[in-house]
Amino acid sequence: MAGDWIKMRGNLWDDPRVAALVDATETTEAAVIGGLYWLWTTADQHTEDGLMPGLTLRQIDRKTGVPGLGKALCEIGWLAERPEGVCLENFTEHNGASAKRRATEAQRKANSRKPSASDADNKRTNAGQDSDEIRQVAELEKEKRREEKR
Repeated sequence: MAGDWIKMRGNLWDDPRVAALVDATETTEAAVIGGLYWLWTTADQHTEDGLMPGLTLRQIDRKTGVPGLGKALCEIGWLAERPEGVCLENFTEHNGASAKRRATEAQRKANSRKPSASDADNKRTNAGQDSDEIRQVAELEKEKRREEKR
């Protein structure tokens, strides 16, 4: 419901919990991560709090094509089976409008703080210096360069 993208970590492939899901379902990382993608995008479209009324573990297995995935997700603590449906644990921490806003803002702030590598060594800061100090430092540097040339 919060948009048309989901937050997915780049190192998910190597997460030990994904390895546990692979072992529990006797399938591959690609199949498990594909199943997680389906589950997380479906939840993003149909819930704001992680509770998906009417969805069952059996439906998760059928829709993802990974037998036992729903139960395995419960065993590692990523999913909870409830009488009214399944609930993605910690959903609002990772998905939903507020989580997406936090992720977007964090990325924007990181990008604005990060100068390009080629510029990082060339930039000078004037933090804590007033204009007189800056002028004096510049004059000293000019004088130093003149002496070095001699």
